[in-house]
Amino acid sequence: MDKGDYKGAIQCFDKAIELDPTVAQQFNLRGYSKNALKDYNGAIEDYTKAIELNPSYAKAYNNRGMSKIGVRQFEEAINDLDKSIELDPSYSKAYNNRGMAKFNMGNYKDAVRDFSKAIELDASYVNAYYNRAFALMRLQEYKAAILDFNKLIELDPNLAPGVGPLIKETEEKIKRK
Repeated sequence: MDKGDYKGAIQCFDKAIELDPTVAQQFNLRGYSKNALKDYNGAIEDYTKAIELNPSYAKAYNNRGMSKIGVRQFEEAINDLDKSIELDPSYSKAYNNRGMAKFNMGNYKDAVRDFSKAIELDASYVNAYYNRAFALMRLQEYKAAILDFNKLIELDPNLAPGVGPLIKETEEKIKRK
């Protein structure tokens, strides 16, 4: 199976689930593939089944939360992400994803707190720096946003062409402020 062949992956998981429908991870991984294809409702169904089979499966709660963000069910997403964090307080992705739900609700201060916690748990978490920078921009905390944009380039120099213009734009906002 090719990397990124989510349709092929779904077919494989369909067969695996048919052979043994009691393995939560198979539903979680099929849900991940559906989510990648933007079949958020199908993914939510699979994550729900994974959780039914294994109620302490933090990744399934996290993934279902992400799919709920995809269908703009932000409060429900936060509930799932809270549960994921309760089950695994060191799971940086759950903090980042909860931050995304809060960001989408316009709750930028709480989003920054979640992105910061994700970074505290994983100092090389590029997406958390990126997300925090944009939340800081919304809060007009431009100097802090620039620090995060620069950290992105430090962590992944390939991002420089895309992040460089964001830094310049942010510097212009500081000058106008």
